[in-house]
Amino acid sequence: ILRASLSKVKEINFRIFNSLYPSMKKVKEIGIPLFESWMELLEFVVTAYLDEIFESKEIGLDEVDRLKILISEIKYWPVKLNKTYIGQKINKTINKIVTKLFGDPENMNNLAILESILKVSEEIGIIPDLLKAQNIYFIIAKQTYPQMIKKAESGDKNARRWVENFKVLNDYFPAKSF
Repeated sequence: ILRASLSKVKEINFRIFNSLYPSMKKVKEIGIPLFESWMELLEFVVTAYLDEIFESKEIGLDEVDRLKILISEIKYWPVKLNKTYIGQKINKTINKIVTKLFGDPENMNNLAILESILKVSEEIGIIPDLLKAQNIYFIIAKQTYPQMIKKAESGDKNARRWVENFKVLNDYFPAKSF
């Protein structure tokens, strides 16, 4: 019953937001501060969209694209995010992606998705807890990275791209793995 009620509240708020969005944008362009009720609606909708993305069964490149669009909206509007709540969602998502990467370490999509999620968290000022992800990352660095270097050196273009992407990820983990 509660889930159905929350779903209905979300649906109603989305409809209200979509009908008000052009007016909100015009008011912002003129330089008038938004009504507090509009800001609360905006914060609700942004959080709901973030929830949808981070609670997706499979985080893929489509979700990453939606996330990037949402981040540009967050930057445009003065949205106050519940950073603790969003941080927990980001942590859970990062751990899920790193676990998938561990199962298929040569998967370029998982590398790209992980990098995007880390960049997004940085853009919105959330520092994720990378302890679990870091441990898995180090295992991949020890087991898969040397093999991919050899493949890249022998001319494998996919392996070269993988190595480059993996090195970018290294910037997000506190201790250097190679």
